[in-house]
Amino acid sequence: MPPAAVGVCGRGVLGVLQARRKRFFADVAIAEGAHVVAHCPNTGRLAGLLQPGATVVLQDRAAPRRALRYTWVLVQSRPDPQAEPAWVAIESGIAPTLVEQAIVAGVLPGLAGFAYQHRELAYGPPSWGRDPRASRSRIDLVGSDDDRGCTAGLLHTGGGDARSVWTEVKATTLRVDRAGIRVGAFPDAPTVRGQRQLEDLEGVVDRGQRAAVVFAVMREDVDAFAPADDVDPAYGRALRRAQARGVELHAVAARITTTAERGGLAFAIALTRPLPLWL
Repeated sequence: MPPAAVGVCGRGVLGVLQARRKRFFADVAIAEGAHVVAHCPNTGRLAGLLQPGATVVLQDRAAPRRALRYTWVLVQSRPDPQAEPAWVAIESGIAPTLVEQAIVAGVLPGLAGFAYQHRELAYGPPSWGRDPRASRSRIDLVGSDDDRGCTAGLLHTGGGDARSVWTEVKATTLRVDRAGIRVGAFPDAPTVRGQRQLEDLEGVVDRGQRAAVVFAVMREDVDAFAPADDVDPAYGRALRRAQARGVELHAVAARITTTAERGGLAFAIALTRPLPLWL
């Protein structure tokens, strides 16, 4: 068994979701009848997660330059009325950190053996990193097995000997049921950008490097992963084409633990369980 991933930990306050507005704002009732507007750090549709009355966790991130004191980090989901509700982490920005931790912990052995030294490197046409302003994509994680092969300039020259792996991370919150199987699915809305990223990852492979997509399923109540063909059939086709052209695909589910504390809740989120792919 691999060691448990370290995870992202924090403390928050419980609340009741009232509504999400304009993608970025959540109206939440917290203790003693107070109502707050929290930042929603996920611009996706969050299908199945926006029911008024859902239990949520907000984290206090007050700072002088912040307009909103609270950030919405967890929501309880109960797609199966016969089952216990499950926590879902909605903060998509933590997914690359969780994936990197999972790789180091041995949860994703196919991506092990690399030092992940770079994030958000520009790549893709037309310049393939020679000029970051003229590259249409940014990669979440770049790992190398030594100090070479980690720069976008290597992609520009078309050189390389597969010493680096360029990894795109997709935070996944959607769950669907297929033939009685609980399936994490991506995307939850049509994504032209996601198709373009897959094309650019194919270009990474063409330039002699490894490329991968990791679907970080930010909930525990899933048994497999599949593209959401009913939501965006074009993305599903692009994903299968990318795999056929050498882009590696991985999916891993989160474990979310919570502990009640006076005045709130302590939580920990880690990616701990690889999922089979249904393609």
